Amino acid sequence: MRAETRTQESIPLDKVMLAMDVVDTLRHQRALVESELDGEQRERRLIARVQSVYESQGMEVPESVIAEGVKALIEDRFTYDPPVRSFAVRMAEVYVERRRWALRLSILLLVASAVWASFAIPAYYARQSLIRDFREVVAETQTELTQLIRRAKTLQGNKAALLPVAAAKAESEIMSDITLHLKQSEAGIREAQEAMDPGPDPELYPKEQERLDGMLTTQAELLARITIDLRSVDDWLQLIRALRSVQDRSTSLLARLPRLEIDAQQGAQLNRMGAELTRLVDQGELESAKAELRRMEVTIRNIIQAERARASRRTRLERLSASMNGVDLAPAVRREYEGLVRAAKQAVDAGIGESADARLTQLESLVQVLDQSYELRIFTRRGKRSGVWRYPNARGRTGPRNYYIVVEAIGPNGRHVRLPITNEENQRVSRVSVFAIRVTEDAFEGVKKDKLDNGIIDNRLFGVKKRGEREPEYRFPVAGGMITRW
Repeated sequence: MRAETRTQESIPLDKVMLAMDVVDTLRHQRALVESELDGEQRERRLIARVQSVYESQGMEVPESVIAEGVKALIEDRFTYDPPVRSFAVRMAEVYVERRRWALRLSILLLVASAVWASFAIPAYYARQSLIRDFREVVAETQTELTQLIRRAKTLQGNKAALLPVAAAKAESEIMSDITLHLKQSEAGIREAQEAMDPGPDPELYPKEQERLDGMLTTQAELLARITIDLRSVDDWLQLIRALRSVQDRSTSLLARLPRLEIDAQQGAQLNRMGAELTRLVDQGELESAKAELRRMEVTIRNIIQAERARASRRTRLERLSASMNGVDLAPAVRREYEGLVRAAKQAVDAGIGESADARLTQLESLVQVLDQSYELRIFTRRGKRSGVWRYPNARGRTGPRNYYIVVEAIGPNGRHVRLPITNEENQRVSRVSVFAIRVTEDAFEGVKKDKLDNGIIDNRLFGVKKRGEREPEYRFPVAGGMITRW
């Protein structure tokens, strides 16, 4: 290194650079150098050749410079010998390239952080999800347990409300089952409370997942058994209430029998039904007991309806019988009236509904006729006919004529009275207040003459229907038959 320093101080910088280029050229011409550096004569030839190489490239290099380069090559003055790779040298290299190393280290840290985050973040959220799900399951279990405790207390109170137990065998057995299942439920509830007080720590779930899952599974099975026991208790309590309701309904129905008018056969039938229903209730056969109760209700309902109908018929008969009291009836009419009263009474007392209704209807129609009072007046209106005549032969206008006087029924209050009139031409019954009565030709001509005399019928009273009489008393000769349309 000292020789190199002296050479660089005695030779100008441009010559030194040129000499270094010569040395580099000689290195590339390694075969030439090795063959020409064996002697002084060859050294001169080497210088000449190197000089010719530069001249071929258009460069003029002094021979002294080429000689100096050959000498430097021989002395290895421009050869770099790297230092020994000690720790200090490596630290120096790192310091020199600190920016590059810092960039590499940053990239490495980022990659490592990304790889860590890709595993750590999902694992964290997965763990939190497991904890959250476990906490929800624990909360649901505690809620279910609280509800079961409340339900058990309610059922215990319902059981107490049904005490004391009746003598029915089935009810006593059911109540024993209820007591047993309530005790089992209470024991299960205490066991569940001990397991859930204070309850598992959700933070331990990811580490002790298998143990905690097993504990919750056991707890769920225990709560399921408690639920089944309580449901059975509830069903049995409802069964007892239903059986008692059926029995109470039966007792209530049978208590009405003394107030009903029933014959011995009906009484025996109802007593058999009551005994059968009691037997079914005693055995706990609810559906069969309900069916028997429905049959009993239908039987009693029919008896009540029959009694109500009989009472209604009796009331109706009494009203119709009393309606003619004090009324002066013709002998024939009275016999007809009293005969219908006796027939209706016999049917009502015998409970023969259809026959009784038919007799009462006949009696009511007769009473309605007898009770009426009205006048039949010849109908007179401007532009309206007071009499008509018809040919009874429907095939043509031949043969004798039928003569009719048009009348209107007027009651004591001056209002029209609607009467059931049978039209002799078509045998149809209509309730009308204006109709035509068939009369003799002489009667028809007499009314016609009366009206044509001055346009007014002076003698308008055609007949009078008095109360207690069946038919009106006519003031004109009638031939029988009426019509309602003309």
